Amino acid sequence: MNEPTTQHPGSIRYLDSDRNVVNELPIDEVPESLRFAYDEDDNMIPVVEVVAHESVDGREIFEYGPKGQLLRVTAQRRGR
Repeated sequence: MNEPTTQHPGSIRYLDSDRNVVNELPIDEVPESLRFAYDEDDNMIPVVEVVAHESVDGREIFEYGPKGQLLRVTAQRRGR
């Protein structure tokens, strides 16, 4: 595993865009595996914002870095 390219700023902002709910969690309340994500150059970048919204098939979660760069997308699909 690579070392992070920068220290984490200390919190992650969570936005549920469908319910217009925003929470901010201190980094020590977030699992280590969710604090950083790899960018396209395989650098570890701090995740500072997570935006979730409902889609036709389920829920999509977008994770962003400190410069607003999209780091990771997770799709949660409903069972059929």
